[in-house]
Amino acid sequence: MYASRMPIVTRTPISGGKLRDLREEAELSQADLARDCTDAGCPVTQSQISRLESGLNQPYVPLLKTLARVLKVPVEELFANEPAQTAS
Repeated sequence: MYASRMPIVTRTPISGGKLRDLREEAELSQADLARDCTDAGCPVTQSQISRLESGLNQPYVPLLKTLARVLKVPVEELFANEPAQTAS
């Protein structure tokens, strides 16, 4: 048997609280973030964003990259457990 050449898509654990903090810091609603991700080519709904933030779901790698791009942060930022720092 030949190994499949299909890419393996995995779910990556992120900090839901960190995602929420970054979204709020960007002054986006969950619906805004979902729309921006969809416009960037990675369809997602507001309820999926809610489930990511609550920790009920984890994003696939393409969504993870899109979230970081839309939020204008490095992908690694989504893994941090501490709250996003705000400017003083």
